[in-house]
Amino acid sequence: MSAKHSPKNIVWTVVEVDSGVPVIVESFTKAATARRRASYLRRTANPNDDVVAVFPSTLQALPMR
Repeated sequence: MSAKHSPKNIVWTVVEVDSGVPVIVESFTKAATARRRASYLRRTANPNDDVVAVFPSTLQALPMR
């Protein structure tokens, strides 16, 4: 894996959408922590109207000026 996409550059984002409106967006450095949080949110969500998902994101360093 290149340095650009190394595990250090990945964050896991948990999003909860209630009736089409994003109400929670949280980022985690560990996938397991994000999955645990998403699991908790799913237990309290309305399965007919709400969605909870986990997304990996790659962080890229910005050039220094």
